[in-house]
Parts: sequence; structure tokens; C-alpha cells
Amino acid sequence: MAYETAAAPGGVELTEVAVARAGLKPPSRILDVGCGTGAAVRWLRGSGFRAFGVDRCGAGFGLDLPLVQAQAGHLPFASASLDAVLAACSLSLADSQDTALAEWARVLEPGGRLLVTDVYARVPEAIGAVRALSGTGAARIIVCTELEHRLAAAGFEICLWEDHSDVLGPYVARCIWEHGSAGGLWPCSVAPVVRQVRPGYFLLVARAQRGEGHGR
Repeated sequence: MAYETAAAPGGVELTEVAVARAGLKPPSRILDVGCGTGAAVRWLRGSGFRAFGVDRCGAGFGLDLPLVQAQAGHLPFASASLDAVLAACSLSLADSQDTALAEWARVLEPGGRLLVTDVYARVPEAIGAVRALSGTGAARIIVCTELEHRLAAAGFEICLWEDHSDVLGPYVARCIWEHGSAGGLWPCSVAPVVRQVRPGYFLLVARAQRGEGHGR
């Protein structure tokens, strides 16, 4: 099967892995947060899932897909109305990770699955220098121990964590080939600092533990 190119590292192929790891079956209701032009939504719907997408920038939305312009922390979906939320390289770009996770917990049914793929620091002790690079995507690289606390506070239990750092090389190569630089992740000017944390890429599946409203 030929896949439409997706913006996040790993593309739709990694989405397929995430869905399988989470044990999701059609016709589960899945929301792709940070869906871009909807490549993952298209694959999900073609596979029999009831899939929808939201993105803060509506540019490039396909007219044949159910995509909505919205923020990760303010979703136009009812509480406990979804079976799964997919966040492919979008949690690190959220204005507030805590707000986004709480909102994703709200729209999930109890027992619903959160599927996250994103960039993380394999040497978290060096994250201070990277976070000083304010205004760049590099400053948002995830530290796994911090994410564990955020997930717990939002009412999620981690079911699975896998390293998929092998997808970064092909992604950077594609960025350079298509755009002349790897700016899709962070500006080349900050690369020497970013290398200190040895950026990796992870896949995480978590289960929503709380009921509708999540105590709010």
C-alpha cells in the first residue's frame, strides 16, 4: 500500500505500528491531534476506523476528510466521546502540555487509549542548554520523567513505551531533500546545542483511567 507523506517522523507507517500496539480495532473512534493535511486520518478511515483530525493551522486540509481547525488544548469534541487520541509529534508543540493532556483525557472514554510519538532527550541531564533556545522547536524536546508525571496528573497510565529513534535519520534526510534543510525539527543553527541531548524518538501508549470530567 502506498502511503501519503505525513509531516511527523515515521509517517503513516509509525501510526500503523502505534494503532497495532494499542490494540485498536475498527470501527474505533480516533482523533489525530496535529493532523497536518490528514495523511494519518486518510489511512485510518481507509482501514475502517472512524477517524477525525484537528490542527491549529487549517492550511492544506483535504475537502474529503473530516478535519477541523482547533488547538490541542481546546477540542471541539464532547467528553468521553472517543476511543483513542493520536498525537504524532504534536505534544511537544502544544502551548501547554499539561492543558493538552487534560483535554485529551476529557474527550477519551474511560479506558481509552492515548498514542503519542515525539522527540525526546536521550541525555536529559543536558536539557537545560536546549531549553535556553527559546523560540525554537528544540526547546520543547520532551524529557521522559517529566512526561510520566504529566501523564499521571492527567489521569493516564502508561501501557507501553518504545524507542523508534531510527525514524529520525530518514525524516531529516527527507527534509533536506525537499526543503534544503532539517528545519522541520529545529533550525540548523542550534544543532550543535541540540546534539548534547542526543535526540531520540519514542512511541507511547497510555490508558485513560478516569471517568468523564476527570474530577474537574
